Amino acid sequence: DNFLSGILDSPEHRASSMPSHNTISSKTGSTAAAADCKRFPSSSVKSGADSSPCTSSEGDIQVLLTISVAVSSTDTPTTLVQKARQATAAALSTPTGPTTVWRTKTLDPTVPLVVAGVGSGDIVALSDKTQSRCGSSDGCDTEFASYSEDQTDAGQGQVDELTLQHLVALKEAIGPKFIALEDTRTQVEVRSRLLANIRSRIDSGQFVAEQSDTINFTSRMASDLETLKAALERRRVEFDRAVNAYRRMARREIRRTSILMQRKSSDYNEVVANQERSAVDSLTVVVEGVANVGPLAPGDQVQVVHGGAFTPAIVVEQEHGGDPDAPPNFRIRLQTQQLTITFEYSEDFLEEVVLPRSLIYRPPPRVRQPQPSEIAVALAKLRGREEAPCTEDVEYLAELMATAAKVAPRFEASIQRAMSAAQLMERVIVHKSSLKKIARTTQKASDKYKGDYSCILDIVRLTVVCQSLDAVAAAFQAVVHAIGFKLARVKNRLHPSFDVTSSAGYRDVLLNVVDETTGHVCEVQLTLQGFMTAKENGGHAVYKVLRLVGRLEEWSSTHQGDAGDVEAAERLRDGALTSFDITGSTHSGILSHVVPALASSRCFLSSLKLNFVSGLKSLAEQVLTESVLKQLAPTLQVLEAHNCGSRGLVPPGLRQCRQLRHLHLGLNRFDGGLPQWIGELDRLRHLDIEQCDLAGVIPPSIANLQLIQVLDLCGNRISGPLSEAVRSLHQVKALHLNLNMLTGPIPEWIGELAELRELSLRGNRLTGAIPQSLGNLVHLTELYLYDNALCGELPKELAACAHLTMLSCSSNSITGPIPSWIGQLSSLSELYLHDNQFSGELPDSMRQLRALSHLSISKNNLTGMLPEWFSEMTALAFVDVSENYFTGPLPITLSQLQKLSTFDAHSNGLEGLVPDSYGDILSLQSLDLHNTSLRGPIPDSLNNLVRLHKLHFLI
Repeated sequence: DNFLSGILDSPEHRASSMPSHNTISSKTGSTAAAADCKRFPSSSVKSGADSSPCTSSEGDIQVLLTISVAVSSTDTPTTLVQKARQATAAALSTPTGPTTVWRTKTLDPTVPLVVAGVGSGDIVALSDKTQSRCGSSDGCDTEFASYSEDQTDAGQGQVDELTLQHLVALKEAIGPKFIALEDTRTQVEVRSRLLANIRSRIDSGQFVAEQSDTINFTSRMASDLETLKAALERRRVEFDRAVNAYRRMARREIRRTSILMQRKSSDYNEVVANQERSAVDSLTVVVEGVANVGPLAPGDQVQVVHGGAFTPAIVVEQEHGGDPDAPPNFRIRLQTQQLTITFEYSEDFLEEVVLPRSLIYRPPPRVRQPQPSEIAVALAKLRGREEAPCTEDVEYLAELMATAAKVAPRFEASIQRAMSAAQLMERVIVHKSSLKKIARTTQKASDKYKGDYSCILDIVRLTVVCQSLDAVAAAFQAVVHAIGFKLARVKNRLHPSFDVTSSAGYRDVLLNVVDETTGHVCEVQLTLQGFMTAKENGGHAVYKVLRLVGRLEEWSSTHQGDAGDVEAAERLRDGALTSFDITGSTHSGILSHVVPALASSRCFLSSLKLNFVSGLKSLAEQVLTESVLKQLAPTLQVLEAHNCGSRGLVPPGLRQCRQLRHLHLGLNRFDGGLPQWIGELDRLRHLDIEQCDLAGVIPPSIANLQLIQVLDLCGNRISGPLSEAVRSLHQVKALHLNLNMLTGPIPEWIGELAELRELSLRGNRLTGAIPQSLGNLVHLTELYLYDNALCGELPKELAACAHLTMLSCSSNSITGPIPSWIGQLSSLSELYLHDNQFSGELPDSMRQLRALSHLSISKNNLTGMLPEWFSEMTALAFVDVSENYFTGPLPITLSQLQKLSTFDAHSNGLEGLVPDSYGDILSLQSLDLHNTSLRGPIPDSLNNLVRLHKLHFLI
């Protein structure tokens, strides 16, 4: 008990649990103040000053007199200050009356006072201005200035302290009322069962009902049960009232705070936008070089950057290249969303890509505080507990807080020495944070970790504020090598693809380090000065309110359902939602409920999805109007309106949405071409306007989309040569311009798009030779050039595209032999060269394509024999060698291909018999050998092919 009391009575805990004010009744205000501060200057009291501070013996606390003021809802901050000053002067000159003493951080009495937060009948607390005293993620002792929606609109609003305290109180009130409700409900159930049991025994004759004791007992029980039922109803009403009060406050504060969140998000975004991309990339290399290491095995759950965001994936296998010294590549399967017939998304791991190890991110390791030691066990025994404490018990929390108090000074000193040794003291500032308070620790453990205190890793924490990203990288290395602490986990929230939804826009690099002596886990935040400035200027207060009302939780700020949901529309209107997905809804619900909510001044969506909405005539005139998009412009990052049947213009109001990262308007019918203003959306990462009947040329302004990673304009009527503007898109990874009316040659500058992974130019009217510069695209995985009028030979430079998994050049006029370098493309899984003018024999190097599953070389002028080494290409599932000039027998070893489902060799000069062993290819579904010189009977063994549905012989 003494041990626990020593912890709970420590100065740190007393300071953290000290009430915000102490009411001291005395005969005079000066006596009350003097009782709390013995050196209170009486002269200043007599002068009637607004406030009379005095310094305590510790030298860091001042006393500020405050008074009770009656206020009304019509009072403004100005009138409140006047009332407060008049009442203060009156209280100081009155010989009697209660005085309230407010303990606070050092305040400057010369600064004009403002009201920190008031309500009718509240005690008014006086403070000088907004003050923030720590750089931690929570638990700061902060005072906030007065707030109103008018001030917010004027750009001067802040979250007030009263709001935060009110929200906390309302939220905390729900728990006890719920417990009381459940306790009463349990008592009612127990008493009801007991009374029913007694009456059942009376009915069965086990009790004599006429006995007075039995009558009195059952009567008392029945009376007590009715009393409990009445209490249950009262407590249900009290619980509902508490929940509704919190909901009302939460909804109101969501409305008010949404405006501030927009501003703070803009501030944070501006900090990001001001950073050089090369510096961001350099920092990513440094951080991931330490954090993203270790082997990968098939089946591992990982993340990759896909479409500008982190996407879950599964490791399939390691790709074995020709160079044993080269970094390994891995085939991974992306988690993709599949739209079902009921317009619901189901997630599955389907799409496969090959990536280097550096672009595959392992999830952060599971880190926990050490398990309870013998100290916690002994403490539990002193408190009368026989069982050993677990990480959810108060004894463990006491031990954790005591250890944290011991580790904190050593932790700060170690980080300071590390920064000094790295010569960073002029480029960084180390902000020490107080220990996380017991109340906040308990709340966080309960809300996020089911009461497990071992998951709280930031009881001891500090922030390193850096002047630049280079300084962040250097500070990161310094922390990694800090003496006495070892790195346990890294979260790179400065990564370009980090989702800032959960942090309200704030970014940093977060490290967890372990004290080598005690095993206690501490936290270091590395951030930029710009982020810290925005955070201290009200950003953290906004974050605290949003956390209290649950707006940062994905489940509470996301709606996915029907547009006719009235409650969802109200939440959308009030700013309670950040993501709104009504895929598959009808237009009536959208026009009656959603559009008015989208036009609300409190609506601040980051994601809006209107896919497969039926019955809309014009997105621009009915849903995505100028006024709606003007309201959404500051925060909207994702907009999808795919396959809505819309006609008319591409919504012109979109030019206001400068924060857009993802725009998907495919499968509509727009008039005209791609608008010139599309280049104004210079933060776009993903632009998809496929199959929208767009005509004309690609506008020159598209060159402004310097951050674009996916550009999909396929299936339109875009004409002319490939626009020179595309040459400027140096970040583009997927370029889909297929099924258009492009003419002329493929320009040589295409090889300057060094980040390209996917290039699709199929189905156009392109002419000339395939450019040699394609060999510069060393990251290329998929190349689609089929159905054009290309000529010449396949350029040997393509051999440098070692990551190619798909090569499709069919339906052109390509000549020459199939080149021998084709065997160097060891990652190739699909090769389509049919309908060209290839000649000569198949090169032996093709046998090296062990990953090849689809081979189509029909309709060419190929000669020679079908090779027996087909059997070495064990992944083959589809083989089409038809309509060539192959001669000789069928390869016997083809029967070893146990994945083969289709084999088509019709219209060749093949001779001999169909091998009996073909009956062993149990996976075979289609076998076409007609129009050849094969002779003899069809083998009886083919009866074994139970999956065969197509057999075409003409012998």
